[in-house]
Amino acid sequence: MDNLTNKYLHEGCVTERLKLRPLSINDTNDMFEYTSDPITCKFLKWGPHKEINETQLFINRATCDYKNPKDILWGIEHDDTLIGVIRIYNIDMTNKECEISYILNRKFEGKGYMTETVRKVIMFCFEELNLLRVKAIFDFENTSSLKVMERCNMLQIDNSSKVIIIKNENRLFKTCAIEKEV
Repeated sequence: MDNLTNKYLHEGCVTERLKLRPLSINDTNDMFEYTSDPITCKFLKWGPHKEINETQLFINRATCDYKNPKDILWGIEHDDTLIGVIRIYNIDMTNKECEISYILNRKFEGKGYMTETVRKVIMFCFEELNLLRVKAIFDFENTSSLKVMERCNMLQIDNSSKVIIIKNENRLFKTCAIEKEV
């Protein structure tokens, strides 16, 4: 799996308006713009970044992980600007499933970029990785993320609720999934 992950990680892919590609240290300023935004980071376990060196450290770890990948982390680029990231992780070749997560700079919300990205990644998981199921978890109050999943035909899994502590607060998370049509 590592060779396959490594191949696709470095190749990336494109959508109609976006490029999904590995991160580079040149993305630091663009990434810091949204990782330092408390509203963007509200539903995440980490952040917001207080200083740009936190973002640099994240990118350094990510690019180091590219040498021996266990998952796929792509930057989402629009017009030479990094506007977010998407990650394919917990790739399970035995059960033919994975999870995805994503974050988008608020300045680019409402333009369909994340829906376009998630659709492409789901297709990539089914066609290139030959997986049968793609899952994503979301904070129950994060209706924007849920709407992206719903637009991508991901359905909520019954009884998937779990409480996760985020920033010292109990948060309710649910899972959505889509299965490959065979």
